[in-house]
Amino acid sequence: MIITLDKRRLKGGAAALPKKYSTPGREHFAFVGDASATYRKGDSVVMLEAPQLSFSMGVLYLTKRLHASFNERSSAEEAARRRAQAEKF
Repeated sequence: MIITLDKRRLKGGAAALPKKYSTPGREHFAFVGDASATYRKGDSVVMLEAPQLSFSMGVLYLTKRLHASFNERSSAEEAARRRAQAEKF
């Protein structure tokens, strides 16, 4: 499930989620730059992503299996893109 919210709600969400989920993932809330966090509990993964130049943020609620599949596909696409770039030279 993907939810788009106003970015002003980032701090509230980031404060509430650790009470319910553990945070073995990552938290990155810089004053300048993109903000992101990953929370896990059981088979659930909750990700907050707030790009710096956006007024909205994304909240992704995934299962661990879907999250792993997404990461594998993203890695494969990135590797293919790099190979294509390297072949141009």
